[in-house]
Amino acid sequence: MGAEAPHLLYSPSFQETFWAGLTPDLRALLDVYESQETWTYSEELPEAFFRLAEQLPLVASVPVTGAAQPVARSLIPLLANLPFRKAVSALSYLDTLAEAAQAGSGMGWGVATFLEAASISKNAPQDAIYADAKNLFDRMQVVVRAKIVTSLFTNVPAISHALEENANAN
Repeated sequence: MGAEAPHLLYSPSFQETFWAGLTPDLRALLDVYESQETWTYSEELPEAFFRLAEQLPLVASVPVTGAAQPVARSLIPLLANLPFRKAVSALSYLDTLAEAAQAGSGMGWGVATFLEAASISKNAPQDAIYADAKNLFDRMQVVVRAKIVTSLFTNVPAISHALEENANAN
């Protein structure tokens, strides 16, 4: 995804492609969650999003080292104020170039940023970026939980099998 990323990362076509692999149930749950967000910026600052998108490939191509914390901290408020899906896809994008950049840590910037947000949200309520870190951490928790819930709802073969076994036992 290199040079075209700044123009595509926040485009509707990129977002549609990125999220298309999820089940319709999961996308519907995420639609509900995203529609409840009132603090994000989207169309109000399009140039700011393009400038941010231009920086993501540069960040993603740098190896995550012990000095990652200040960079991850600086990304948290930016990502937390993007609309839900754009923030999650940007975190994912930060790991797309991780293989090339994994000099020693074995992780990409999306994971490093998520772990920093998790640490702040769990351990540092007095931190100046606590609200943004908690927001970013909670969003990823929503994705994980929604995926688990929709997996349960769409586990039709297992449910059919269990019902069939129960009927045969009676």
